Order: sequence, then C-alpha cells, then structure tokens
Amino acid sequence: MGGLMEEDGESSCSEILDHDFEDSCDTIQKSEDWKKARNLELGFEPQKEIVYNKVLPYATDVDKESTSWFAEIKANLGKSIALRELRPGIVTWTSRLNKFIRLYGLKFPKADHISLINLLYSFITSPDLEPFMVNHTAGTLISLLRKRNLLDRQDLTLEWRPLYEMYERILHSHLVSLGLIKIPSSIDQTLKSLVKLCRSYFPLSTTEEMLREWRPLMCPLDVTMGKAMSYFEIFLPTFSAFENPDQTYKLWFDELLGFWSACGNSPIWEPHLLSLLARLAEHNTGQVDWSLYMPVIFTRVQKMFSLPVHYNKTNVGNKGMSLDSSTAAYWIVNTLGGESLTQKYLSQLFQSLESYYHPANIGKYSIKLTEFMSKLSDIFIKRVHRERHKKHSWGFVPPSEHILSDSDITQFVNSVKPIVYLSMWSRWGFLDAGATLACLATLRPELILPTLVERLYAALETVTEPHKLTASLYSVLSVARCLVYKSKLYPEGQTHVLPLLFSVLPGIDTNDMRKSMITFQYISTFATLVPFVDHSNYVDDHPELTEEEKNVCFQTSQFEDFIVEFLNRCFAIVENSEVQQIRSEVSTDDASVSREDTMKDVGMASTFSAILMQSSEKLYDVALKKVKNWINGKIMEWKVSGKIAAGLCRCLTKVRPEKGLAGLLPIVLDIIEGIVKDGVRNEDNLNDELKFQLMMLSEIIRVPGKYLLPYIARIDTLLISLVQHSSKEGNILTGAVLRNTLRSLTQTCPVEYKSSAA
Repeated sequence: MGGLMEEDGESSCSEILDHDFEDSCDTIQKSEDWKKARNLELGFEPQKEIVYNKVLPYATDVDKESTSWFAEIKANLGKSIALRELRPGIVTWTSRLNKFIRLYGLKFPKADHISLINLLYSFITSPDLEPFMVNHTAGTLISLLRKRNLLDRQDLTLEWRPLYEMYERILHSHLVSLGLIKIPSSIDQTLKSLVKLCRSYFPLSTTEEMLREWRPLMCPLDVTMGKAMSYFEIFLPTFSAFENPDQTYKLWFDELLGFWSACGNSPIWEPHLLSLLARLAEHNTGQVDWSLYMPVIFTRVQKMFSLPVHYNKTNVGNKGMSLDSSTAAYWIVNTLGGESLTQKYLSQLFQSLESYYHPANIGKYSIKLTEFMSKLSDIFIKRVHRERHKKHSWGFVPPSEHILSDSDITQFVNSVKPIVYLSMWSRWGFLDAGATLACLATLRPELILPTLVERLYAALETVTEPHKLTASLYSVLSVARCLVYKSKLYPEGQTHVLPLLFSVLPGIDTNDMRKSMITFQYISTFATLVPFVDHSNYVDDHPELTEEEKNVCFQTSQFEDFIVEFLNRCFAIVENSEVQQIRSEVSTDDASVSREDTMKDVGMASTFSAILMQSSEKLYDVALKKVKNWINGKIMEWKVSGKIAAGLCRCLTKVRPEKGLAGLLPIVLDIIEGIVKDGVRNEDNLNDELKFQLMMLSEIIRVPGKYLLPYIARIDTLLISLVQHSSKEGNILTGAVLRNTLRSLTQTCPVEYKSSAA
C-alpha cells in the first residue's frame, strides 16, 4: 500500500531555513541562462538532460553522439512496431532507448517525448500482448513518464480502459494459476508503477467511468469488495481532482467512507482505502473536509498497532488486516494545517500510546509504534520542504492558509517529542528514534537539542548504564548536522560540540566493543562536519565575534590532546587484539578472523581517516609522529593486530601521501631489506616480523602512483627477493604488495582526500 504513495524523493533532513533564499535565486538565474545557451547549441530544447555529462573528458562529442543515436532509435523503433517485429526489433530498440535515457537523460524535444509515450502506450495496450513483452515495454514507459513536471495534461492524455484491461488480463487470469501462461515475477509491481505514473494523465470523465465499472463488485460481505477497493486505490485519479471536485473525488468520497464506518471488523480492503485517502489528502491539501470521518480514521489507526488491550481477561485488540504505518502517516501529515482538527486528534493519539513507547514495555507492537513515529516525522519534513522550497510545475498548489505555518510545526514537534524521548532508550526503537530526532531537530532545534545534550552529559558521567550511553550517543550523532550548524534558534548549540567530542573518548573501551563502535561512529560523524584546526589565536584578531564563537575558538586548542588520547585508546585495542586459535591442529595463520576483529579494523580506520581529512598540517604531524613512534620496533601477528595497525598507517599515507610515505615507508623498507638480506630462499615459514612488515608495506603503498615513483626501485628489488620463498603466508603478503603497487601505478584515483579547510 505504502509503495503506491506519491514519492517526492526529498531528503528527510532537507534544510528549511530561509536564510539562503538570495543564493538560491542566483542559482536559479544561472541555471536559466545555462539552459538558454544549451537550447541554442543543440537546436532544440531538451526535456531533461544529465548535466554531469558536460564534465566528461569527451564532452564536446557527447551532443553529436546522442543526437545521432536518438535519431537511429526513433526511426528503428517506429519501424519495428509498424512491422510487428517483437523480436529482435522492439525488444532491441526499447532496450536501447532505456540505455539512452540512463546515459543522456531525456535529451530530446517535448514533441518527441510525447510521441514516444503515445507510441509505446498504444503498443503495450495491444490485445493479447505476451506478459514478458508487456513487462519489458512498461519499464521503458516508466522511464519516460517518471518526470511528471515535464508534461502536463494539456500535453498528454492517456485512456484508462486499455490499461485496466491489460492489468486484468495479466494479473487476474485463471490461466496463470493453471500454469498455462507464465508471467515475470516483477510484473505486478511494474504495472502498478506504470498505472501510478499514467493516472495523472487520465481524462476528467475517468472517475465516473471507473465507478460504473467497479460498483457492482462493492459488497462488504463478498471477497469482490477487496478487488474493487484494490482497483480504486490503483486507478482512481486524484492529482487533478481539484479542477473539478464534483466529477472526481466527491463521486466516491462519502460512499467509500460510509462503507468503512459501517465495517468495524478490520476488513481486508481497509489498507487499500486508506492508501487512496492518503493520496487524495496529499494531492488536495486543505480542499477536502475530513472532520466528519476523523474520529473513525484515527480509531482505525490506533487499532493497527495491535496493542495488548484486555477486557475481563479477554484480548480485545485488533485481529484483522493491519494498516500500513507509512500510509497512515501520509494521511495524517497531509491533513494537518489550516483549521484542521488533525493535530488535536494526533496529540490525543500519542497521549494514549505514550505508555507503550516506554522502554520497559516491549512487545511485537513496539516495532510498528517506532516505525510509525519515524515515518510521520519524515513525511512531515518532506511536506514542509515541498511547500516552502520545491518549485511547483502543475497540479494543485495549496493556498497560504492551508500551508503548514510555524505554529503548526511547533505543535507537531511538541506532540512527538515526549514519545521520541522515551523511544531513544528502547533497545528496539533507538534507530527509529534517531531518524525522528534528526527530522525534529531540523524543524525546531531549540526544542530538541538541549534535552539531548543534557542526557548525553548525564550518561557520560554514569559508568553502570552502558545502554544509556550508547543510546544517547546514537541520538546525538543523528542530530549532528543540526548541532554543528549555527542556528539563530539555538545559538549555544555549537559550544557543546567540542566538549562532547572530547568527553566521549572513554567510550573507546577494549572490553566493550559495542560501545566502542558507536563511539567511533560518533567521532567520525562529527569529524566530517568540524575542521580540526586550532583557532584559539583567531579571537584576538576578530573582536566582532560573539561570546559563543569565542568559546568555540578557545575549545579548538584541545584538538592536539584529543588526537593523542584517541590514538592511545586505539593502540590499547590493537595490542589487546589477536587471532583466536581454537583448535591445536590449525595454525594461527590459517585461523579465520572474527566479525568483531573486522569491525575493529573498519571502525578504527574510518574514524582515524575522517579525523585526518579535517586536520591541519600541524595536527597531522602530531598524529604521524605518534603512530610512527608506536610502530617503530613493534612485532605483531599479521592477521588481526598487525592488519589494524597497518590500516592506521594507511590512513596517514592516504590523506597526505607525500608526508606519510616519507615518514613511514623508508622505515618499513629498511626493516624488510635487513631481514631478506640474509636470504629467504626455500623458507616454508617466514618470521613474524617479516610478515608484519609486509602487511604494513602492502597497506601504506595504496596511494596515487606519482607519490610512489621515488620508491619503486627499492620495492622492485624487494619483490624480486621475496618471490623466492615457499611460504604460503609470505606468498599471500607478497602478492598483496605487488597487487597494490600495480593498482597505484595504473588506476585512476582521487588526487586529494583532505578537506579544503585543513
């Protein structure tokens, strides 16, 4: 049901503040100028081309190549359909049209766009067309219809009945159940997606014709009612219903809701009806009067959670068809605003559900409760973005009195806030709580962030509640962007970023890897948002800074101590990590690496890499010196601890290759050369030091080839000496050195990984 909702594809954390309005206007003007220049260059106005093609090395040839290829596709596709040549003709040229759209976008005029849609639509609705051909052609039609803003109903009109007859013939045929025809496994979802894109272009009289067709099936005591509701959900047009309500939704609105009010036993068709109502609410915001049916709908929404409600020791909870939480959230969010009573009913709903969100109350209903909370906040922020920032093309534009106001946003955040604070402690719901907090903090940071910061400070002081700490860490890292961002609604938020970052280091604990992993995630998240540069001297030169900005500048003086302490804790984990030899007959080199050890390697390396990318050269030198002193003279087994240590060294050479290689590679090469000088010919077991140093070498040479060139002669000499032994582990490590050397010299890779601020 939720899959049939209209998706706009905005990020759940879309910026909704209006301070960038002037910049966005300049961007739009530049975009318009570029489009005019492109139209003159191409000789036609492309519908929607992929703008990134202009940065390709052969960008000058792309226009000529795409124009000639499209002309060939258009000519041969029309010829294949005229000759009824299904294979290879139509299959080949629809596939090439799909490939053209993937490579160049909709890079053709509007007239050709409309002609292609009409051509393929008439073909796909041909009688008795085989299901595999329908599925293949439908995919191409979906690609052509996906950008609804490019064509309105004045440009394109599609008849609904041929599409319905094809849908009925393929998906409701008794021949399929008898095995007489075979249909592709994905055709159901493909056809539903096609109908969803086509129904915006159905004629205005479509609704009345559909009701005349499917009303005879509407008997609540018969299974045909489910089929009728399914067809209504899929086919009934709502996108342009605002143009003439009397010929569209008013023909069925009261009738269908009357059926729903009368059937309180959770009928099988209930999810289909709610999906249709949610779509109607989204496309006609503020135009439909829901007040009469709001108590009924909210009662059904509450029943969908199947809460353990008992009366006289009898379970009276829901036992019928459960609604989809995403669909329910769509309907609720799109009926908010204006003089609607939805917010009042929503607040009452959350008050009745609040005790079930408590972390002590865990049951099968808990997942659906937290999912509903997450979906609700996500869809709400999408609506705010759509109404305030998205460029409208065609369809209904809600009047200002029905757009979500600032007070509506505040009321919504206040209604969700109590339950999300309970969910963040739950062992099952803290992931959904994190997503919800990210949305709410984007909308109203001053209502969400102070409590989260206070809870994290309290959790860091408590040693006996590890789950409380991990849950608080996850919640705060979910709102990292909002906390780092300078907001006039919560200006003191930035002053908490660095103290919290420095305070979480004790979370890197050798004895608790779950806590360590969430701490690594926390540090790496904030490290990508904060430049690690000492700005403590910046205050004297800029007296205009606010008190909050001065505090942040003074806090940056602790970055050096933070990096040193971070590395000390990482070194402790590395030294306490080793491969576990479970069976005596299996050698340490043959033992498999555990999942926990793999997580240590990935988590530590990604966090250290994120810090180095944002670090100034001075702080980088501190990290390089620290790692260099720690590695020098150490011998580790190469499977676990040696691999993690080599990963830390790889981070140093990856971010600043020239400095990193100069500091680490000569030491490693000198040690290996000293060992192989005595010869390793025909040795079955290499010593541990050589294996560890080979692992180090194989990792630190993963840099752009130009930085490796000064050392190639020494590496080449080493490889010649190393291929003479017969050790299995030595062959693996020597092969890794050779493979990474060749990759560095031959493959294209980013020249620079560090942040521009560093």
